[in-house]
Amino acid sequence: MPAGPYLVLPFLGPGSLRDSPARLLPLDGWRYIEHIPTRNVGYATRLMQSRAEFLSYEEIVTGDNYLFIRDAYLGIRQHAVNDGIVDEIFNED
Repeated sequence: MPAGPYLVLPFLGPGSLRDSPARLLPLDGWRYIEHIPTRNVGYATRLMQSRAEFLSYEEIVTGDNYLFIRDAYLGIRQHAVNDGIVDEIFNED
């Protein structure tokens, strides 16, 4: 299945159309906790952790932030989908 267009969803960050439904429907243990305040704290903590992971990379961004994050996300995602096989040949001149 093709990845589809690149999206940046508020509070969820970068993704593709193929990956977005998985972010909207979390498939982890938090959804089975019946105590709503505890469940909401768990979701909020996971959301803040996801955002905090990107903060350390903002220092190395040069140029347009959107393009940098898009290209980095799509490269990492392609690497994961292909099980680590890189099919691009870089010019080493």
